[in-house]
Amino acid sequence: MIFVTGATGNVGREVLAQLTAAGVPVRGLSRTAGADLDDPASLRPALEGVRAVFLLPGYRDMRGLAAEFAAAGVERVVLLSSQAAVATDSANAVSAYMIDSETAVRESGLAWTFLRPAAFMSNTLRWLPQLRAGDVVSDAFGDVPIASIDPADIAAVAVKALLEPAHEGRAYSLSGPEALLPAERLHILGRALDRDLRFEALTDEEAWTRMSATTPIAYVQAFFSFYRGHIIDETTVHPTVENLTGRPPRTFTQWATTHAPPHSERNLRDQDARRTAAAVIIAPPGTAGVSATTSGSAHIDNPAPGRFHEALGPALITAGPAPTASHVPWRAGPPGSGWPRPGGPSAPPRARGTCAPTR
Repeated sequence: MIFVTGATGNVGREVLAQLTAAGVPVRGLSRTAGADLDDPASLRPALEGVRAVFLLPGYRDMRGLAAEFAAAGVERVVLLSSQAAVATDSANAVSAYMIDSETAVRESGLAWTFLRPAAFMSNTLRWLPQLRAGDVVSDAFGDVPIASIDPADIAAVAVKALLEPAHEGRAYSLSGPEALLPAERLHILGRALDRDLRFEALTDEEAWTRMSATTPIAYVQAFFSFYRGHIIDETTVHPTVENLTGRPPRTFTQWATTHAPPHSERNLRDQDARRTAAAVIIAPPGTAGVSATTSGSAHIDNPAPGRFHEALGPALITAGPAPTASHVPWRAGPPGSGWPRPGGPSAPPRARGTCAPTR
């Protein structure tokens, strides 16, 4: 049995779907009152029979989680980390919790693999409010090209690492096949949506003001250190995805085309309602494809092929959970994280539900 945390997230749901398609027994942690990754002991019923774990970083007690995994007989952990873990200057909030998470897993005695992707293509979701409002999108760091990666490609590498011992003790840098500026990504997205979209780069002052209105300053500083201090490299194209999976990583054009179906304007208007409905479909015990543990926590055990994606849908303009969707009570992710993260020891205090830019 493989245990997938963040199984309605951009990467986790792809891991769950790919394992299910391969016929591998898999369990995805579901949002309930009884299971909380910030409370390692609450996971004990869900860990019964589990041999490998796909793990997100930044929980309050990463060492406690690793200890629970080991006590349950887990043999292998694949951690979704970040390039922030190897930044040239790690004195920032994002690098701190990535490094802490990697250290906790590395010192656990369990076999481990670390995935360090560049920014997710699905971070395009942060443009949705502007796309609903019109054809102009403004964003920070308009002069920074990023070799962003499709979450499905991260998942493909994760599945390899979960199933094959050859990846133990390895840390993989992952990227897409090309480094694109935000304006280039928006142009590609416009073609997929059949819309004439225009990008406007924010000045650094405008970007700081916009980000600090919703994001703790420590994370704003981290984001600026990444892309103005150049302490992180998300421009280099890495061959890892092709080397490990035997095929090249998907292009942004492929990702945008896949996630921009006909009638996209209608889907833009309906996106919030559909994401909410999708999250609800997955959560309640007793739902088809969902089983309850003895503690009352719910998890998804081998959903039928196609049904998981039917319930969640693709990530951009169609149905599917927002980047902040999750199985347990989450706080919004800091800049540079690429996913929502729960509050942890390295995270400055912030109000639950505060939105922050993602990678």
